[in-house]
Amino acid sequence: MFFFRINFIYLSINMLKYSNLVYVINNTMFMKNIKNLILVAALIIGASFTLAAQEGAMFGDYAPGFYFDKEGNKVEGLIKYTITTSEGIEKIKSFKFKKNEGDDDIKIKPDKSDGFGLVGSDRVYHTVYSSEKNKKKNKKGRFARVLYGGTSVTENASMYYPLDDSPKNMIEGGKEYLSVFMVRYKGTTVSTKISLIMSKHKKTFKKLFADCPQISKEIKEDASVIKVSNLENIINRINTECN
Repeated sequence: MFFFRINFIYLSINMLKYSNLVYVINNTMFMKNIKNLILVAALIIGASFTLAAQEGAMFGDYAPGFYFDKEGNKVEGLIKYTITTSEGIEKIKSFKFKKNEGDDDIKIKPDKSDGFGLVGSDRVYHTVYSSEKNKKKNKKGRFARVLYGGTSVTENASMYYPLDDSPKNMIEGGKEYLSVFMVRYKGTTVSTKISLIMSKHKKTFKKLFADCPQISKEIKEDASVIKVSNLENIINRINTECN
C-alpha cells in the first residue's frame, strides 16, 4: 500500500511536469504564431501604404510626383489624386499639387495641365480631348492613363486606356492585350477597337498616321503591322521615326 502511494505520487509529479511542458510548448507555439501573424499583417499594411503612395495617395498622403503645364514643361513636387472607377473605366477629374511639404496645395484640372504622374510608378496620365476643336478651346479635356508611349507629353504618339468603352482584353499568341483603347497622334485623339481581323482598324490608323509615310505605307501594304501584339512597337517607331 505504501509502495503504491509512492508510485502514485511519483506518477502525479511526472504528469504535472508533462502538463507544464505541454503548456510551455503550446504557449511558445501560440506566441510564435501570433508573432508570425503580426509580421504578415505588418508586411501587408506596409505594402498597402507603399501601393497607396504609388497609386495616388488613397490614404490622403502626398507622394513625390510631377505634372506638365500647357507648354509641356515638367513641374516637380508632391501629388495627390483620387481614382473613381466605373465599369473598369478610370475617371480622374483633378489632382492636387504642392511644391514642398508644408506649402499650400493647389487643385489642378485638365484645363491647367497636360498630364501628371508619380515618381516610381508606371501610372502616367495625359490630358486628351474629344476633338481638335475642343483642344484649341482647351475645353472638355480629360486625364487618360497611358498604355503605350513615353512618360512626357511631347511624344508624337501615345495609346491610352479607354475613357468611354469598358476595357476589354483579347488573346494573341497566348498573351492578353487590351483591345479597346484611345490613341493620340500630334494632338488628335481617337477611340478605336482592335480585333484579330486587322482591316477593322486599318483605316483609322492609316488616316491618323497619314503624314508619317513609312508607317502609313507599311500599314497599307501589310495590315499585320498593326496587329495587337505589335502596337507598342508601332507607337515607339512613330515617336522615333516620324517628325
